Amino acid sequence: MNIRIVSLPKTLPEKWDLADPVPKGISIADILQSSDKPKELHEFIISAKQLHAMAIVPRECIVEPFILTQSLNMIYAKPGIGKTWMALQLGISIANGWQFLHYNVPKARRVLLIDGEMPLADLQKRLRMFAGFETDYFDFLPSESLHKEDRPLNIQAEEDRQRIKEALAALELLGRRPEMIIFDNLSSLSGGVDENSNTELDDFMRWMVNLRHEGYCLMFVHHAGKSGDQRGASRRTDLLDTVIKLSEPKKEDKRPSTEGAHFVFSFDKTRGERPVPFEFTAELMCNADGKLDWGMGAIVNVPKYVLLLRAVHENPGLKQGQFADIIGVKKARISQIAGEAEEKGLLLRKPLRLTREGQKILADAWPDEFALPEPEQQSLLSSPI
Repeated sequence: MNIRIVSLPKTLPEKWDLADPVPKGISIADILQSSDKPKELHEFIISAKQLHAMAIVPRECIVEPFILTQSLNMIYAKPGIGKTWMALQLGISIANGWQFLHYNVPKARRVLLIDGEMPLADLQKRLRMFAGFETDYFDFLPSESLHKEDRPLNIQAEEDRQRIKEALAALELLGRRPEMIIFDNLSSLSGGVDENSNTELDDFMRWMVNLRHEGYCLMFVHHAGKSGDQRGASRRTDLLDTVIKLSEPKKEDKRPSTEGAHFVFSFDKTRGERPVPFEFTAELMCNADGKLDWGMGAIVNVPKYVLLLRAVHENPGLKQGQFADIIGVKKARISQIAGEAEEKGLLLRKPLRLTREGQKILADAWPDEFALPEPEQQSLLSSPI
């Protein structure tokens, strides 16, 4: 929906409107054209005092702490690793308000998944296997329906980007405005541009930023190249808030998975608070009911302050300096690491003990070893199946 506000010439007759004949010497086209003239740049400049006084809605965590409202994000992996499975799980978790892997989803939010290649039968099967179909907060734009009854989308084309914006406006009128939009995947939804060209990405990147400023959170699913990094122009990631990489586990860690999704989940880029855990293995498995869920294995990369939390929990009564050898750092570093944990609200130093939030961090990082503190007991599985 496009709305344009124009200033009418003072020479128009009193009480004239567009239903009346256009007076001689007046051009509606000229009036509309004059409305396209941009404001002077200085009109957008505000003082620090004005900025401070503005009533701005703060951004919220969709998935704590790394996916926020009004953010741009990416999941990428080589073909066959399991990125579509992961994108579907992300959408289901957010739409239901369920835990996403190790990470908390504070509340249910509307999600729209724009699919680029999945047959409807497979999409339906996967949704059912995740038991994610009970929510009314998860919408799909299936590629198969577009191929059969319309034409496939190309988000590199201005016409199709406009169609998506019009669809979002229509959803808003229906009370179904999504807070997160998942594009699965960039390759199947794109065409006609050199993905290695930074210049040819300009219009697409401006569109991404525009959607973010309109209040949407975007998640792009993408392919990795031969090097293992995300495929295409590096400039695409400059604007992204979070980049998640799914990579093959080491050969000795590989196990045959029922659905073929077994990978190391890690972060290439995050803004703000560092997620805990930062890197771990995940495997898609069937439970006794034939439903899918994620088994989460070894934590590959744990921040030192989290190692300190574990050490304090397992060794009550030790003095601060005694934890240096336990977590493998020099004694001079312990005070700095403890200070970081204290600043995050995870540790108290007099006496040395974990806060409730610190206990939750241990339960997130090692769910098989540490329980959530009472009264916050809840399943750490991706769904209650």
